[in-house]
Amino acid sequence: MDCLAIGAHADDVELFAGGTVALACRLGRRVGIVDLTRGEMATRGTPEGRAEEARSAAAILGIQVRETLDLGDGELANHNPNRRQLVEVIRRLRPRLILTHWREDRHPDHRRAHELARDAAFFSYVGEFPAAGERWEVEALAYFLGNTLEPEPRVDWVVDIGAAIETKRAATEAYKTQFFGDADEADDRKATYISSRDFWEYFDRRSRLWGHLIDADHGEPFMLDRPAHAGHPLVELVGVGRE
Repeated sequence: MDCLAIGAHADDVELFAGGTVALACRLGRRVGIVDLTRGEMATRGTPEGRAEEARSAAAILGIQVRETLDLGDGELANHNPNRRQLVEVIRRLRPRLILTHWREDRHPDHRRAHELARDAAFFSYVGEFPAAGERWEVEALAYFLGNTLEPEPRVDWVVDIGAAIETKRAATEAYKTQFFGDADEADDRKATYISSRDFWEYFDRRSRLWGHLIDADHGEPFMLDRPAHAGHPLVELVGVGRE
């Protein structure tokens, strides 16, 4: 595959890298998503409903593969049993590039997903690592920025997602139980920050700000595990430097 996006929960990839994924699919790249947990700890919705929403979002984005692991929502850990499961997925799908969470994030699962994906990508190429499949070398990793109370860092690459912003919004809005729709907005017991209008306004402002920095309408920022260059898999994923 050209790219495998790894999120702690269904909707993470859509929120933080959905424009990049949609743009890549529009360009004919082979892109997949792996959700590491079923979302069973979520305040709103159910794992079954989340799975249906994830299927709808996948169809909107145009990805080729979406898989869900069951590594423990709220208790995601970076240990060998979990690494083994993710290594087997990486070896089977054989991505050039992995997109996943940045290490700084308010959500503990997001921070651990960063570590787990990074280490699984490493062990995928270790021949004697105890996981099924032929070893596979991931060329590069790119980390999308999540939710943090820290100032936004200086990033390595910003993708112009202006042409895919409506697709990103539609894919994200497919998660009606998490954002708007199925849950009772008047029920404080089900209220969350991501279901609030403030959250959506913040995300729009943030997308426009990153776009403004590269003279585009909307942008998605990434940290890279190695210097950007014309042949970097993320750069090529979105059409720059590739025939």
